[in-house]
This record gives sequence, structure tokens and C-alpha cells, in this order.
Amino acid sequence: MSSTPDIPPDPPPPDRPPQRQGGGGFLALGIVTGFAVLFSVYLALVFLAGPSWAAAIAPIVVFLVVAIVLTVRPRTRMFGAGLLIGLGVWALLGGGLCVPLLIPSGGVA
Repeated sequence: MSSTPDIPPDPPPPDRPPQRQGGGGFLALGIVTGFAVLFSVYLALVFLAGPSWAAAIAPIVVFLVVAIVLTVRPRTRMFGAGLLIGLGVWALLGGGLCVPLLIPSGGVA
């Protein structure tokens, strides 16, 4: 019997460096794309369809489903997250721009 324990040999070095397992895509591109798409869709809907609930809700639902699907997929996770952030930015800026247009500037009588 030998007094040294059996130590397995070191594994061979990998042929290539390990791949990054983080989410793929570009967050900033998703934010800009989300904001631009929603802004242009709603601007077009105002001129083409006029004000209606179906025209107001349908694009948000479709956009939200697409953004969630892209966020769940590992390869497009960051882009999908950017789309969701872009939806929030669009809602904040859209509300901030819309309310002053709807309220008369003459003040309270």
C-alpha cells in the first residue's frame, strides 16, 4: 500500500473559453425601439382610426405580449427588457405630454 492518496490528474484545458451565459440583446436598443414603435403606432392610430378603446388597447396588448416573449427567451432577454422599459418611458412621457394638451391653459374661472 502506498501512503499517498490517489489524486486524479488535472483535467485538460478547454479548447475555447466558456461562453457567457447572460441574456442577449441590447437594452438601450430595446428602450429606444419600444418608445419609437409605440409613439409611431399611436400617432398613426390618432390620424387613421380616431379615438376608440379598441384602437387604444390592442397595440399595447400586442406589444406587451411580444416584449414578454422576448424577455423570456435567453437570447433576446435584454432586448425584451428594454422593450418593457420603453413601454414605461412611453407611458410616462405620453401622459406628461397629453395632460397639458387636454387641460385648457386659461386657468380656473
